[in-house]
Amino acid sequence: MQAWKIDAEWEMLDKGTAQEIACYAKLGIYANNLCLTQGYDALQQTLREQPYLSAYHLAEWLAWNWWRLCWEPKADKADKLGWAMSHKITNIGNGYIWPNLTMFSDGYRTALISKPSSSTTQTAFRYLTDSSQIITSRAWENGVDDFIDKVIQRLHVNGDYQSNLESIWLGVCEERNDPKQTSYRKFEALLGYDPDEAPELEIQKLIEGQTTLGQNATEELAVNYQNRALPSVTELQAILQKNGTEIKITDQVRVEIKDLNRTEMAAWEIGVNMAKQVRYQLDKNEPLITNQVLTELAGVKSDTLNSECHNPLDLPYKLTLENQKSYVLLRAKRDTAKRFELSRLLADSLFCQQDNLALATRTYTYRQKLQRAFAAELLCPAEQLVNEMRNDYSDENQTSVADTFGVSPLTVKTILTNHGYIERDFDSILSVA
Repeated sequence: MQAWKIDAEWEMLDKGTAQEIACYAKLGIYANNLCLTQGYDALQQTLREQPYLSAYHLAEWLAWNWWRLCWEPKADKADKLGWAMSHKITNIGNGYIWPNLTMFSDGYRTALISKPSSSTTQTAFRYLTDSSQIITSRAWENGVDDFIDKVIQRLHVNGDYQSNLESIWLGVCEERNDPKQTSYRKFEALLGYDPDEAPELEIQKLIEGQTTLGQNATEELAVNYQNRALPSVTELQAILQKNGTEIKITDQVRVEIKDLNRTEMAAWEIGVNMAKQVRYQLDKNEPLITNQVLTELAGVKSDTLNSECHNPLDLPYKLTLENQKSYVLLRAKRDTAKRFELSRLLADSLFCQQDNLALATRTYTYRQKLQRAFAAELLCPAEQLVNEMRNDYSDENQTSVADTFGVSPLTVKTILTNHGYIERDFDSILSVA
């Protein structure tokens, strides 16, 4: 069974552009055997899975936004205009009633978030599906390839060999087969730009930084600096040497990282598993990991969490320099936030040992989600947290129990939400998908 697919059953259309007439269809979008386009047809007064839409316009939108859909994670604000134009199908427009479907990737897994049409809006077709589906990003790519190829074949049958869609798609396919062009387009997407819109100097800075920082780490840096000037490798090094704290890598805790299929395992699963390994090496009966213990686990000086951090980049990061010495620089001011940042950077160091740079950002890539899951489980294990709550999940008790574990109330709320003890809102769905 396909993880996801776009079904197109060709229909007749009286007027429109040549491409619209050729590719007018009943369109159904399915993921994990669930229909994401089911809705109520007010004209026929019946439920249908496949509304009448333009397969051409959908294919053209997918082709144009292919790089951003493949690589750009959820934005800090899901309604951010530039991000929404490239990730929300409703923005295709052209006079059609499109499903309220949002698509984005964390680099390994793609989320398909379908929400019902507004109940206050009267339209000829009202979408009903309310679901969040996760598929591998490879499966997403295959589904898009199949659909666009089907639309182009339909155009050929109708004698159209020079459509805008085909021109865009041929370019995308050529770039996908060229490692250098792929790298360039990927950085553009991670920076939040459409093709050929990113500042060339910023892209070149990232490409050159890969040698020193590591490829994956440089990609994380790009996502964090969307619409902002990127720091150079020299700047990262100079700030860290001046304000950072040295890490004794040999003193850091060790965990077993087996060969993991990141496409099949959610980031939070790996992060939680790593944290449990670390917890197993400690006193499992003691809920609080003290600052002393945490700094020992991270291989830094005991006063690291007590000192003021001057961080002009507003970026928590760890970097190994050319002399093989490693340093860490936090950003937070509050004790609980510092503890969480240090735990996240520890997770990144353990998980991505091939990179010289580890950074904890506010983005939603696979790597950042893994860090957050690790830090939450390390500092506030879900099982112990639930026991401490004693079936009282009120905001007041969340704040009280947060003090027991030395974490913020937000961390407690997130853990309870992820484990189903309190309701999840739409933004939190986007954050963990």
